[in-house]
Amino acid sequence: MTMAPPTVHEHIDTNRETALLEFFDFLSIPSVSADSTAGPHLTKAAEWVAIHARRAGMNAEIHPTDGHPVVCASTKKRTNRPTMLLYGHYDVQPADPLDEWATPPFTPTVREGSVFARGADDNKGQLFSIVSAIEAWNACGEELPLNLVVVAEGEEEIGSPHFDSWLSLQAKHMEADCLVVLDGTQYQKGIPALVYGLRGICYLEIEVRGPSHDLHSGIFGGVVINPLQALSVLLSRLITPEGRVAIPHFYDTVRDPAAWEREELHKLPFDENELARTLGVKNLTGEQGFTPNERLRFRPTVDVCGMWGGYAGPGAKTVIPSRASAKISMRLVPDQKTDEIAHLAESYLFSLLPKGVELKVTRMPGIEPVLVSPESSLFQAFSHSITTHFERTPAIIRLGGGVGVCEAFQRRLNMKNLLITGWGNPGDRAHSPNERFHLDDLWRGVHALADIFASYPYFFKKGTDNE
Repeated sequence: MTMAPPTVHEHIDTNRETALLEFFDFLSIPSVSADSTAGPHLTKAAEWVAIHARRAGMNAEIHPTDGHPVVCASTKKRTNRPTMLLYGHYDVQPADPLDEWATPPFTPTVREGSVFARGADDNKGQLFSIVSAIEAWNACGEELPLNLVVVAEGEEEIGSPHFDSWLSLQAKHMEADCLVVLDGTQYQKGIPALVYGLRGICYLEIEVRGPSHDLHSGIFGGVVINPLQALSVLLSRLITPEGRVAIPHFYDTVRDPAAWEREELHKLPFDENELARTLGVKNLTGEQGFTPNERLRFRPTVDVCGMWGGYAGPGAKTVIPSRASAKISMRLVPDQKTDEIAHLAESYLFSLLPKGVELKVTRMPGIEPVLVSPESSLFQAFSHSITTHFERTPAIIRLGGGVGVCEAFQRRLNMKNLLITGWGNPGDRAHSPNERFHLDDLWRGVHALADIFASYPYFFKKGTDNE
């Protein structure tokens, strides 16, 4: 059997109205992990996941951490059946700027076939699809042909600072044949995607320190180095005019994509002008020698994510700031390592520092890049079921973003059989005002998962990656 029983799909369709009300209840919880006052909301969201997992026939526990809790739910373990581990997160990004939302971010609203709310796509909608697919099997009295473990955390949007330590304690209970991270996206609207690679991230906060206090620019201008101007010099030297990262030895360990990867990517539709229009820019830029689509998926980058210092209020204030700061993200590819890149970046910045100012560099939590083989029974099962319900063979791609838990699962569980996918699309405005999730995509995803629970055991038994 490579598909779920018809009664399972019938239940999904006939139960949509009730299920959506429960989904909207989930979306209404402002579980913003970056908000230090949102602890009760994060706990409420964790409880929502646990309650609905139990309704789906799973054993669910809420595990406390030094941060926000992790929910772990599992079906009854049966021998001689493969075990699939599924991951999602219930925390969401801050909703700011609030005045750009057409409707309140935590009041789910349906417009033009989509539900608008913070977390609708990233990641509550994906997590909801997992629980809904399992619940459909359970409601119909059908026995799942595999074992399932579902893990939902509440700190993904702040870098999962406590997940690794939690996983180290729970590793013996997390043994599985494969890992599915439902925190990805379609390649384009209507073209689902299965992801076999992720870029990592090395994140630095830098501070340039000058005089002991802010100075009057009329009295002291011309005798001290302005920290903001010194910072601007450092940042301007990060990228060459050809679009390459200027940090010495930055590219030494970069693994180039295989020929088949570039060939497969070139087969996929990509409209450079349309992407520029969607992003609101006149043209795309970047490292020469690679197409924009290749740069998004195969190449490392450096970006200044924010900078501040001095006076930025209304009117004029003639001041030389005592300090100026910036945040820098570096997206990494196999086989770059976050610690090594951080060291190279720090050394380079210090080498550029003019006399008269000091530099402080703070390393933020990083994520190692991930690359696995897409030739596994897991990819076969997902491709089979997604093709059925999305009526399109999924693209097999790398993703430009990072999912920190993938590296943690690989290291703690020696997990090599994994994939990342998701039912939303790049136009869903995740992390931005007016985030949405197309309901058609949501239900296709639920149906696909219901079938994947049937097809994976078939492909697993047939394949060789279980040896």
